[in-house]
Amino acid sequence: MPPVPVTCVIPSVESAEEIEEVAREVQSHMLLYSSSQVQYVLRNAVDKAFARGEELVPDDFFGFDMMHYMGLDGLRAFIQSVPAHVRSGSRILDIGSGFGGPARFLVSEYGAVVVGVELQRCITSACRILSRLLSMDTSKFVAIEGDFLSFGSSVDVPILSAKATVDALPATATVDMTMFDVAISQLVFLHIADKRTLFSRLAESLRPGGVFYIEDFAVIDGGGFTDREGQLLSESVASSPSALSEESKYQALLEEHGLIVDKWEDVTDEWSTFVWQRCENFHAAEQKNRIQYGDQYFADLGTFYRAMAELFHNNKDSGERASLYPLASSAVPPVPRDQPQTLRGVRVTGHRK
Repeated sequence: MPPVPVTCVIPSVESAEEIEEVAREVQSHMLLYSSSQVQYVLRNAVDKAFARGEELVPDDFFGFDMMHYMGLDGLRAFIQSVPAHVRSGSRILDIGSGFGGPARFLVSEYGAVVVGVELQRCITSACRILSRLLSMDTSKFVAIEGDFLSFGSSVDVPILSAKATVDALPATATVDMTMFDVAISQLVFLHIADKRTLFSRLAESLRPGGVFYIEDFAVIDGGGFTDREGQLLSESVASSPSALSEESKYQALLEEHGLIVDKWEDVTDEWSTFVWQRCENFHAAEQKNRIQYGDQYFADLGTFYRAMAELFHNNKDSGERASLYPLASSAVPPVPRDQPQTLRGVRVTGHRK
């Protein structure tokens, strides 16, 4: 069944007050998606839109409209490995679509039709604002607010016809939530403890032979988190030790649901370098960040960035960390050199039977 061509209700962006209202409505226990972070994204998007005018393109937002690691590097590599699946008209599901950066990339670069699912209402609203600024064709990218685990085979979304006035009451259109060619999710599954239901829903969403790409956290086989690491996961990352699976159990559970793993890539060292460099850069720009975005922005993001650096504490750069990342090293509590690196960063690609 082809996707329903709909024009979603997109909030207008006619005033700075409206941007502030969307950001203030954020109710999130995730520091990465705090009110100050949403304001940061929206203000940057509006600034870019004013600066670029009619020349504005999705690439202009890539510096702030995606919250996972390494930008589009992993997604590009995945697409190159499955060229027959990602092309014009391909139906792609983005689970935990956030501000919509990867979805808009897939639409603009490949002509794909993307359905994004995001749990948090105001993140969905912000995503729609960014798409509106780009005049994104809403029959190509539908941003849906809701809990992916609770969705059935279809979902009704509010729409306005292209000829409707802004004041018209929204109707609804039904979006098919099955038979996707591709499903992606980038650093979202770590927040979902019920992996069995999650993988069942993922399998139900894909057509037979459809492919998936996951970026996630896992636990090294036989490993266990310290009390401190458990606290960081729960309080700063909105995850928990119980929400993360050992690598072998993770793969087995995928395959139990007919999701065959074609490639399991350990990117722990790569992500560790990324989070430490990110933390260093953030603290190096402290004065600018505080002046431009406020103390709360610096506090929220700083807490999160330091937590991730502490969790990715042991990699190939560990011995040179004080010289490579002096500011981050001063800000992040030291971890014993012999403490195992329990948290693993993984990229998983595969297909449905």
